[in-house]
Amino acid sequence: MLVPVLITMTAGLVGFGAIIDRVQYGDRLADIDEELTRAALRVDDGLVRVPLPNEPRGDLDAQNGLDVPSDELGTDEDVVDATAPVQLEVDELGGLVDGGREPNPFDPDDLLRLAESDGFVTVESPRYRVLVTPRPSVGSSITALPLDDFDAATSDLRRVLLVAGLVIVLVQLSVVWLLTTAAVRPVARLSKIAGRVADGEFDTDVGAPTGSREVAALGADLDRMLERIRANIDVAHRSADDAQRARDDMERFVADVSHEFRTPLSALRGYSDLYEGGLLDDCGALDRAMERIGAESVRLHELVSDMMKLTSGTQTSPATFERVDARTVARDVADDLRSAFPGRAISDAVADFSNGTEVTLMGSATSVHQALLNVGANACQHTHADVAIEIELSADADAVFIAVVDHGAGIAVEERERVRLPFTRGDASRSRVGAGGAGLGLAVVERLVGDMNGSVEIADTDGGGATVTLLFPRAE
Repeated sequence: MLVPVLITMTAGLVGFGAIIDRVQYGDRLADIDEELTRAALRVDDGLVRVPLPNEPRGDLDAQNGLDVPSDELGTDEDVVDATAPVQLEVDELGGLVDGGREPNPFDPDDLLRLAESDGFVTVESPRYRVLVTPRPSVGSSITALPLDDFDAATSDLRRVLLVAGLVIVLVQLSVVWLLTTAAVRPVARLSKIAGRVADGEFDTDVGAPTGSREVAALGADLDRMLERIRANIDVAHRSADDAQRARDDMERFVADVSHEFRTPLSALRGYSDLYEGGLLDDCGALDRAMERIGAESVRLHELVSDMMKLTSGTQTSPATFERVDARTVARDVADDLRSAFPGRAISDAVADFSNGTEVTLMGSATSVHQALLNVGANACQHTHADVAIEIELSADADAVFIAVVDHGAGIAVEERERVRLPFTRGDASRSRVGAGGAGLGLAVVERLVGDMNGSVEIADTDGGGATVTLLFPRAE
């Protein structure tokens, strides 16, 4: 990045220095040409030569016809001045007229070349600037000034330009390096962050945007990109967790269904084998076998019915709802539980509720009976035989509450949502007390009560245990 900038700036400085050098060169050369023009004005046509810089006064007075003492004119060495103009007259062949009145720094070849020239000429060796003026009567008049001071001044100027250019380039290099470093630092930081993200470190913090507006915008975009990546990763993790739970639920479902169907099917096949083998000749044994076959058939039917209700997604039509006497349903469920679980202490405080006032709800009598029976059966199956089960009825102006209260171990708070799922049991080993179930009870209850615009609540029982309350809308 720095190289093109420095090349451009250096080229600009070189061009600028070259222009200054050419301008100064031309100006100094024009000054010399002006001096040569003035020096060429001799006493011709009434003109007196103009004095030149550093020219001895004695030479000028002598050339203008003034009497100058010899001691003031000086010797030949004193007359020769390095800065005084040289004036010669040459013929067409380059020969000096009258032997020359000035010291002659030129060789014959230079004189011949000058005799053939006209105007200003530069002689390289020795270095002289020459003005050649043709004279018809003589040949050519040559006026020359040495270029030693001119060359020295030119070298000094170029040296100054070179040194100044190098200093300027170094200063510019330092400034450009500092500015470029300051501008690139935020980009380098973002590049490191991008590298860490590419390595999988998605929790990298971009930080507050710094630098120019474009760099700040790039940092903000990178931060948003990381947020999206992290969000997608979280979604992917949750999806993976959900998929794993779904696989676990499916495995548990298959195990539960296999377990539930195996027992009644094995019993049916066993009774069928006994009958086929002629081992049920006794009427009492045959009747007992038929009774058991009927019971197992009913059990299979109820199991299949529960599964279909759980997975069908259909709701009872509101047109089939009716006014249901909650006290009658509660008493019938209590009687059924006493028959199914003989020896269990199952009580209900329904007969004297509200002093005989009718308590009705809107729904299906069959669905309310089944839901409440499932909750009571779960309470009996998952508590010890000496634990009392109570059915309580209450109501307010808008709802009817039927609660099944047990005094067992209760249901932990973190388990209350899980037990509402299909095929879920509190005992992970799938062992059960009594007849047990497929883990469908509470899930079926949720569906039945929900179809009647009700709800199911689980709470702790005072003194220990669990209370499951079914809430139904009260009939107007």
